[in-house]
Amino acid sequence: MEADRAPRFKAQLTLKQILDNTEKVLKGELKQDRDVKIRSVRPYAGTKWVRFDGRATGAENKAYDLTLIFYNVDFASERDTKHTIPVAVKGLGAPTEAVWMEPIRIDKHPAAVWCSCASFQFRSEWYLKEKGSLAAGRKPRPYQRKTTTRPSVNPKQLPGACKHLYMAALKMRAQGYLK
Repeated sequence: MEADRAPRFKAQLTLKQILDNTEKVLKGELKQDRDVKIRSVRPYAGTKWVRFDGRATGAENKAYDLTLIFYNVDFASERDTKHTIPVAVKGLGAPTEAVWMEPIRIDKHPAAVWCSCASFQFRSEWYLKEKGSLAAGRKPRPYQRKTTTRPSVNPKQLPGACKHLYMAALKMRAQGYLK
């Protein structure tokens, strides 16, 4: 199975908490008009986490990369009543093998997220990092507020997400990855 080092920080938030905060921060801006494609699903059975990478197309056909990682996910080598989702693992120099994972419960499994869009950077990155829920290997991009004449875009400093990650979660639920 593919080996990767475990993330340095443990996520303290579930995807449900992140999405609930997103709804509070984005309110009326949360339209379901983004085209999202999940490009890869990489299970790390040894560390019990799975990583989803995707790309979202926003307004004016701008493309944004996104990552969702879930921790404490249970895997098995055979399908059974609990492990119903097949995922492929590429071995180093070995043929690809299939493993089975349980569906991810958005209210149970800790999660970490990241998106390359400016909305995510300005509204959520720093607050997610504080909770250990900024996707592994990502550092918050520098941000310095340039004006005080407009209200903060996240005045309650809620660790949420962006429209692209929100749409990715909806798509992943429709595909059976999330419960």
